[in-house]
Amino acid sequence: MLSPYSARGLAARAGKKAGERAVLDHLLRFTGMAATVLGEGEAPDFILDVEGRRVGLEVTEYVRGRSPTGSALRQQHRFIQMVLTKAKLAFEAHSDLPLWVTVDAEPGLAAASPDSLANVLAERVADCLAGNEIPPRLGPFGMTMPASPLFHECEVPSDLEPIIGRLTVVELPNRSVARWKIRQSGDTSVYVDGIATLIASKDERYPTYLLRCSEAWLAIDAFGGDILQAITPSVEVVQHRYRTAFPRVYVVDRAEPRVLRLDTEPLR
Repeated sequence: MLSPYSARGLAARAGKKAGERAVLDHLLRFTGMAATVLGEGEAPDFILDVEGRRVGLEVTEYVRGRSPTGSALRQQHRFIQMVLTKAKLAFEAHSDLPLWVTVDAEPGLAAASPDSLANVLAERVADCLAGNEIPPRLGPFGMTMPASPLFHECEVPSDLEPIIGRLTVVELPNRSVARWKIRQSGDTSVYVDGIATLIASKDERYPTYLLRCSEAWLAIDAFGGDILQAITPSVEVVQHRYRTAFPRVYVVDRAEPRVLRLDTEPLR
């Protein structure tokens, strides 16, 4: 019998491979490329037959900041989401009312612990539902939410002001799935330096890829299955020419029906 750790590891690997296959499917579909999958594995992730050539495809994700824990923005959102998740549990320990709670993320630092902040947030949500709410703010298009007894604009507690800029609550029908989440995920733009750094990190392994194929291409997953990882290539990213060992580099946007092929030139 597999240990829980082994089972989780296998599940994580299966999820990773499923995401890689989704990138491959999107690439083939939206480029119209005629290719047969000969096999899959690691380094590279797939072996393709493309017009009689044995081509490897390496799939990778772009992580803002390129650090083991991600960029400062992602770390901040991870912390805020942890507070939201704990607050949801604290609220639901005393109420079975399903809620859609959303917050705007702020870049500050909170002085209290996540557990303490979560309790403060859960108490404020309960207080807001009891009638202690504020007038709805204008939305992004200058409109307010339609008047509804199920929508609540809540005052953000002072302890949470460094990390939360707005707090809204919507009461859901019974047996709905409750959601406590960040309303916005920040700037998703990615720039030339970031893409060039990612490509260069993969260039180092190019000789290894050639052990299984005659040439290898790189596919950068622009979505990653997680809105906190999603990227939006800038105009400069698309127009820049990258020096790389890969004859082809694609940016695959699974959230949109498009695939971008980046301009490349061989390393010298």
